[in-house]
Amino acid sequence: MAYYAVETFEAHDITELSDMIDEFISAMKQGQLIDIKYQAVPTTVSTPVVHKAPSDTKYTAMVIFTK
Repeated sequence: MAYYAVETFEAHDITELSDMIDEFISAMKQGQLIDIKYQAVPTTVSTPVVHKAPSDTKYTAMVIFTK
């Protein structure tokens, strides 16, 4: 019987999110990873575009794996 688990991550920077996920899955055994679901969620309805401004988007990911 397989047991499944989910680990969630969130960040305001997609690179930071990717780094967190890479670190997490690098510790897994071969065959444990089932899927990774990504989502970008805007935190405001309308924002001006400003170079190097903090992101108004929160990036989330859900890693599904076997225990």
